[in-house]
Amino acid sequence: MNEQELNKFNNFRQLCLTNSEDAIRTAETLLNKNVNHIVLQLVVFGLEEVGKIFVGWYNINAKESWDKVPYNIPLDDHIKKLFWAIWGPSFMNEKFTQKQMDDIRNMASNLHNKRLEVMYAELTDTVPSSAKITDEEAEVHVKMARARLELAKLEGEVETQLSEDKQEDMNWFMEATNHPDKRKYIFGNQSQEKLIELGDVKNWIAWLKVHFETEANELKELLQKELEKTTEKEKDFTPKWKIRIKLTTPSHSIRANVLTKFNSHSPLIQFAKGADNHTLMIDFILDKKTPIKGLWHHGWNYSNIFVAALNVGTNGLFYWNITVNLDKYYEQIWDLESNRRLEAKLETSFQLDWSSRNMYLREEELVLTFMSFRYFSSIVRNEEFEPVNNYMMALGMLAKNDMHLRLEPQCLLNFFYAFKKALIINENCTDLEVKEVGYKQLEKMLKGREEYDKVLDLAIELEGNQGRITRQFSLTDIIAMKQYSGTYFLTLATRKIYGDKAILLTQEEPTEK
Repeated sequence: MNEQELNKFNNFRQLCLTNSEDAIRTAETLLNKNVNHIVLQLVVFGLEEVGKIFVGWYNINAKESWDKVPYNIPLDDHIKKLFWAIWGPSFMNEKFTQKQMDDIRNMASNLHNKRLEVMYAELTDTVPSSAKITDEEAEVHVKMARARLELAKLEGEVETQLSEDKQEDMNWFMEATNHPDKRKYIFGNQSQEKLIELGDVKNWIAWLKVHFETEANELKELLQKELEKTTEKEKDFTPKWKIRIKLTTPSHSIRANVLTKFNSHSPLIQFAKGADNHTLMIDFILDKKTPIKGLWHHGWNYSNIFVAALNVGTNGLFYWNITVNLDKYYEQIWDLESNRRLEAKLETSFQLDWSSRNMYLREEELVLTFMSFRYFSSIVRNEEFEPVNNYMMALGMLAKNDMHLRLEPQCLLNFFYAFKKALIINENCTDLEVKEVGYKQLEKMLKGREEYDKVLDLAIELEGNQGRITRQFSLTDIIAMKQYSGTYFLTLATRKIYGDKAILLTQEEPTEK
């Protein structure tokens, strides 16, 4: 942060504190005057202004993100502003207690939801908004907001430079929270409980570093197992052919340094960044035993299976040619009377803002890709590969789906068939048991049943109607079905590597004994 940015931020900070003070002071004067709904609105506004101090500071310091656009926390994201109002810019210095962390977990969403509840009258309401909050509850909110504001005032202006060790921790923390999976873990229950246990942010960050390093090492061990198998095959391998394919991805940003690092471990499959951040070049090295007459078909099958594995390993979308006519069929539309060019686009639920997910291709995802590729290659000539065929068909349809050729029902159905057939083959279940058995296989990777049940019921209904649409669904539902099938494929790949058919994937850490 240069001096100009620093001055700009400190001015912004002072404005936020002034706005917060005005709101909270007014809320204090309105206590016990039968306008508790107005009190809450002022409290939430005052807290959000405090939260904006950290959000603004974060946005100035965030350097790298998806597609090389600095990752920002939107200043209109109410829940995040409330969260940072509670945790705040002093998180590098504060000690933490159970009560503080309970407040952080619950208060942001509870306050936001309560504010929405009292903002407008609903048809189902029987009392005015002021009666929805008791005097005691309103007073608790006001006292909490005042305490947080006074703490924010004491934090003082941001200095030009943190101490060297704090700056290092802050840089690491910013980079880690820019990554969706890491951010999810950092703000998850286990990580927060560890923060309470340690009572100190610096020690907590050190613990997080060890956690993610251990996770990365475990993935490297899996990769090493795969490379050892490849090395065995290389004893009789003489490089003869190189086939290069070009993939595009709307879901991931490609980082050349990640690919370079991974290529040093992968002699037979090499990666390179294409002309932009969403183009991936892949070279496949084939043996001289591959006859020239069979080269085209062998390369096609090889690359097809690998692309399927890449989609499983990354939870994204990679394909040869992602369609561009998603919302327009024309080159130009002109208003002849005013001689003005117009833009008109089709508003459809079959578009997904991948950029908001902030996904970039990581070494860990390439490891998972190789695991999936090894599994797919091992079953390519038997019944177990049929679900993979459905998955690959769905990928092609998803990539080619646009306003000229609407393939949404077929996409959803084929991802469902991939999931269903794989379960029937590997879990020995019936059609009627697929939904329940599938949930048990994915349970530890899901937040709950509601979304899963919704998507599975939709797919089952679509199957029963021979693909005829009877109710609305969106691209989010299709992607969810893709993730369910991909996660189960990854489960099967992991079981094969470890020779354990009971393995279930989980996002949680094993309980320490």
